[in-house]
Amino acid sequence: MSIFFYGTLLVPSVLCRVIDNDGSHLTFQPALLEGYARFGVSGEDYPAMVSEKDAKKAALLEKEGSPSVRGTLVNGLNPSELGKLSVFEGDEYGLRDVEVSPLVDEALPLSKQPDLLSEDLSKVVGTSKKLRCRTYLWVAGLDRLEKGVWDFSTFLNEKSAIWSTPTSLSDATHPPPPEFGRSLLKYFLFRENYVCLNHGSYGSVPKPVMEYCRQLSDQCEENPDLFMRRTYLPLLTDVRRRLAEFCNTRLEEIVLVPNATHGVNTVVSNIVWEKDDIIVAYSTSYGAVLQTLRALCDSHTSINLKLVVLPLTFPTTHAEILRITEEAFVNNGSKEGARGKVRMVVVDGLSSNPGMIFPWREIAQMARTYGVLSCVDAAHIIGQMPLDLSDEFSCDFLITNCHKWLMSHRGGAVLWVPKRNQKLIRTTFPTSFDYESTLYPGTGKGEWSFEKQFDWTGTQDWIPFLSIAAALDFRAFLGGEERINTYCHNLAVEGGKHLQKMFGGGPIMENELGELTANMVNVSLPSYPFPTDKAGVAAHQKFFEDSLFAANTFVAVYRHGDRSWVRCSAQVWNEISDFDYVGKVLLGCCDKLRDGSWKE
Repeated sequence: MSIFFYGTLLVPSVLCRVIDNDGSHLTFQPALLEGYARFGVSGEDYPAMVSEKDAKKAALLEKEGSPSVRGTLVNGLNPSELGKLSVFEGDEYGLRDVEVSPLVDEALPLSKQPDLLSEDLSKVVGTSKKLRCRTYLWVAGLDRLEKGVWDFSTFLNEKSAIWSTPTSLSDATHPPPPEFGRSLLKYFLFRENYVCLNHGSYGSVPKPVMEYCRQLSDQCEENPDLFMRRTYLPLLTDVRRRLAEFCNTRLEEIVLVPNATHGVNTVVSNIVWEKDDIIVAYSTSYGAVLQTLRALCDSHTSINLKLVVLPLTFPTTHAEILRITEEAFVNNGSKEGARGKVRMVVVDGLSSNPGMIFPWREIAQMARTYGVLSCVDAAHIIGQMPLDLSDEFSCDFLITNCHKWLMSHRGGAVLWVPKRNQKLIRTTFPTSFDYESTLYPGTGKGEWSFEKQFDWTGTQDWIPFLSIAAALDFRAFLGGEERINTYCHNLAVEGGKHLQKMFGGGPIMENELGELTANMVNVSLPSYPFPTDKAGVAAHQKFFEDSLFAANTFVAVYRHGDRSWVRCSAQVWNEISDFDYVGKVLLGCCDKLRDGSWKE
């Protein structure tokens, strides 16, 4: 990717600090962009660039004639670097397509830029040759710009050292992380005044991540064959490498799949089930996962494969979940060191509705003691809670969605399989070119490899997977995992208490040990007549959804036990006022359900 720079990033040391490497792989060409003008931003060292039309509209130009901007066309920026640049530029700038005229024919190494910048090229006119590229144009208010063209030489002589030295550059290119709360909404694409307290369902993609996706998509469409045959795989491998570091595990144990349900399907469809095997799950397991297990049993009637669903009503304790799980193992013939009929337990890392933390590590260790495989549906874990997979016996299989709490583009999920279990996952879903048959050896691409199979499972859009790199960069910009999740957890707890008070003191779904709540809080709604028939339940659900959409907000309303509950997902852009707003909408819904006016 090629980008035309015209301000502080003309200085190589500043650019290298932002992209976090030495820039040795980059080349540059001095170039002119005609029809645009560069101005200082009031109170700032850096400039803004706007079109001639906007400059005249704001009466910023002091000289007659069509303006032009001299800058540098930098070539070879990779997607990860583009993501970091978008975070650096922030919401004041938007990446736009332009055509520039190079001032020299040859693109030179970035290291030679300082010598060329010192040359007097003020009278050089751009060549007739035009190169298409992108640049960051000013999209904030024109009233913030100063009259008169911003002078790069003044910045170079007086300010560049401040932006280039490590001690001060930590403030210049890596400023203190932004304040959390409503001021952070500028980094997201929500509709005006939309109150988003349901991030947990589908995730919300930051603007820099979306821009990164657009850049990659454009790159793919410029040469689809090159992108699909050569470009995507190194990027995908780099994403896996970064995720492996994030989860403290090995690269070869992490692959990517579209979502957690897909990952669970991949695991359970690979297991060679035996006669009278039992799969254990829970009544709060994700609906599509339970249906997957039921479909699996339907297709294995010849061996009498069975699903045992353990009933859970929250709030409960982790100790109680462990007790009923062990009871299920023992009641079906399991003994320590000797497996009975139970072959696998499928357990949530953090369930969906209700949004509850499960003792998945303890269940996995117990399962191992009884010779039972453990598959962890950790759809909500990564980006919401620490995920350390350094211990190969953490569990047997784990799947976690990156498009929920990690903020990548939907969908993309990590499938973690420790090397000791990779022989159990013989094929991808669907089967890859790299599958190596046991009955027909030599018909694949070579020696069987777990991770290589997932490199290509058919033509697909790789951009969501690759967007994980930009999401990780954005989260670093926000201050990192501990800062993000401390804020979100504390807000969830306080927001839950606020709703509890608004709703008249009903329960929050939490136990006395505080084991159950991460960044999603579950609060009991005020009582109202609840239907017993399916049609009535569906009508109530539609009424809640219609009312929330009409109020420009959304939360998850569901039934659990003998109560109706709301699940609110606290994120970095939320404040207590968001809980207050949603609470008022829900109180209105409950009032109408009680007096019958909801049918009007």
